[in-house]
Amino acid sequence: MIKLIKILITGFLASLFLFPIKFPIFGGSNTKMIMAAMGVALLVIDRIRTKTFTISKDFLWISILALAYSLWTYLSTVINHTSDDVFTSYYMSFWVWLGGAYFVVQLIKGVHGEVTVELIGDYLIGVCVFQCAMAFGTLYSPLIKRICDASIDPGALNMFSKGSSRLYGFGAAFDPTGLRMAGVLVIIAFLFCLAYEKNDRLRIALYILSAVIIFIIGNMMARSTTIGAGIGALLVVTYLWKNRSPEVSMSPLMITLLTLLAGAGSFTLLYYFSPGLQQHFRFGFEGFFSLFETGKWQVHSNDVLKSMIVWPTSLKTWFIGDGYCRNPSYDPNFLGEIIGGFYMGTDIGYLRFIFYSGVPGLLMITGVFFLSARSCIRNIEPKYALLFVFILLSNLVGWFKVMSDIIMVFAPFLILAFMKAEEKAKQPLLTNA
Repeated sequence: MIKLIKILITGFLASLFLFPIKFPIFGGSNTKMIMAAMGVALLVIDRIRTKTFTISKDFLWISILALAYSLWTYLSTVINHTSDDVFTSYYMSFWVWLGGAYFVVQLIKGVHGEVTVELIGDYLIGVCVFQCAMAFGTLYSPLIKRICDASIDPGALNMFSKGSSRLYGFGAAFDPTGLRMAGVLVIIAFLFCLAYEKNDRLRIALYILSAVIIFIIGNMMARSTTIGAGIGALLVVTYLWKNRSPEVSMSPLMITLLTLLAGAGSFTLLYYFSPGLQQHFRFGFEGFFSLFETGKWQVHSNDVLKSMIVWPTSLKTWFIGDGYCRNPSYDPNFLGEIIGGFYMGTDIGYLRFIFYSGVPGLLMITGVFFLSARSCIRNIEPKYALLFVFILLSNLVGWFKVMSDIIMVFAPFLILAFMKAEEKAKQPLLTNA
């Protein structure tokens, strides 16, 4: 019972890490920053206790690239005489995410006595299921709605109060939430494959049920969740084909199909017998409803996205960018055309990176994620390589839609990779001793 309480507390704190919220008593700091400070304190205490003061080479190189990107974006704002500092301190944001992740990983280690890919994955899955439950609860429980309302930024909450069809959870809303849930759907797909190989019926059922909940309710929160469903399905096909066996048990397959049918059937019944939920279903699965009702796949946000394809017209913009990421309407020195939304009226991630800091800037920020995936692949067991490749892929695909990233999904695995790298570095010394 005590361990269960510890697991629940750790899971809740993991939610405050993955979906940070602000508490008035902490001023302008959010829960991610607070956990980052606690993580750094734990790291210092551990280093003093073990008398080891080395850092991972991978951490150093990723940090250097994050710092280089920050300096490049700062150079862009200086050259273009703008004050848009969205990414000029990206290296600090990167370190804060890692600091918070270190705190969460140490909590997991304290509760379970070890840290594994499976444990980290299970906690991230649990967090997203919790967020979906909270989002669903806002429709039926005034108490849950008040709790979630208090956790959302006032500006965003104002948008929801105007009749938005989106759902929102405990500090979870809009496309950043969708991309994080997309990354977690990829994790579910990989852990499902491991459970499928082991014929672990309980885990198979739990992973499929979690995937159904996150996919359906997650899409009602942000349709970018669909990215994870598509890439997760591709991961399952790739993994099972790569590790195919001539002797395939039908039991895992039956459990998978039955759980899928039960989950999908339950939500279908909710749609027909809960009129208040129908607008949220229609928002989350607009394309499917359009296909069923008109015979044509049509999603309003995709149509809007097509209109946002705007290319730079000068060599300077391609190289250093225009120094604008946000809508420049706040800047009295901006003399160009003010278009609604973001700079140049585009929300497409790749284009926003280019307009902000040019192609070199885009390559630098992309490199941070490639190095992160490489570090996880090199330092954690080879059997997990496919997982990190597909998490990286979900981030890269997500940038076709929005500028948000999923470094917070990578972060706990990066901490594990850094820990593994340090263990490997110590092994020769132990052998020689």
